[in-house]
Amino acid sequence: MATPDLKHIHHRLLDFGLNARQTCVVFYSASGLLGAVGLMIFGHQRILAVVLVTFLIIVSTAAADRLKKSTWRLEHPYLRRLLAEPSTR
Repeated sequence: MATPDLKHIHHRLLDFGLNARQTCVVFYSASGLLGAVGLMIFGHQRILAVVLVTFLIIVSTAAADRLKKSTWRLEHPYLRRLLAEPSTR
């Protein structure tokens, strides 16, 4: 007899602090990674290369979009001095 519980992996990810969309991304990423490993095991290096490059493009685009929307910034005092307009003497 089956009984419902909250021990499934998606419930645990939600309890960990991820929202539903982030949980879905975790599942898609795991599926893509396991699929790439499966292709690699069976000797499909060209397909694997395309999959990995596509995955890296998607991840880097998502990371850049997230960083663009965040308010978190690094302080770079040396860069600020370098980019400052030169003073006229």
